[in-house]
Amino acid sequence: MKEVAEVKRAEEVSEAPLSTTGGWEIFGHLLVEDLTARGRVSTMKCVRCGFAAPLTELKAFKERPCRRPEEEAAKEKAEEARPEKGTAPSVQRRCENCGREGATATLCDGCAAIFERYSEVARPMPLKERGGIKPPNVPGVDGWGWVSSLTTFFPYKQGEGGREWWCPVPRCQTKAGRLIDVVDHFRDAHPLLASRGWYEEFDTKTKKTRLRNWQGWVDEQQLVLESEVKPQ
Repeated sequence: MKEVAEVKRAEEVSEAPLSTTGGWEIFGHLLVEDLTARGRVSTMKCVRCGFAAPLTELKAFKERPCRRPEEEAAKEKAEEARPEKGTAPSVQRRCENCGREGATATLCDGCAAIFERYSEVARPMPLKERGGIKPPNVPGVDGWGWVSSLTTFFPYKQGEGGREWWCPVPRCQTKAGRLIDVVDHFRDAHPLLASRGWYEEFDTKTKKTRLRNWQGWVDEQQLVLESEVKPQ
């Protein structure tokens, strides 16, 4: 029975259309007999992709689509670059300050560190005659960074592993090890607050007009926290 099956498969190959370049078109492969292979059964080999199989196992060519070696290598490279299931791919881009590639936020690590150091010493001066305004005095906060483009103070706490910056919006729980990451979050998640700026309001208690931003109001040279956003 085995010999009969081998003859039948040989007839199938012989009845397949012969390519103009020589060989048989089978399941998208261009097959020729591999004369270097030894054995009782002839071996058929695809001249395009190099895949080979015994004459009695022609179905193997159907199960393996014909791909040239360079296509196969490109597919394997794409598979290796694909992130593991359950992990989010890291999006890299150019630093908006120095143009360096590989940044995972708007700034690379080097520029982010410089931006952070500057924010620590920078202080707002909405009224030049009053001088710089000091950040709020809040228990549990070790320091503040001022970001003038957002008219906002960002608090941080010093831990054993470094600083932990957090979003200044009372009901938001976003935290990060770099100021720029929290700044990007604040700009994207709270666009209305990020665009408020300085403005004047009338204080009904003192019957005077005072200067404020979304975080609080200015008392002499210090910002007193009185956020527009109330904790939940």
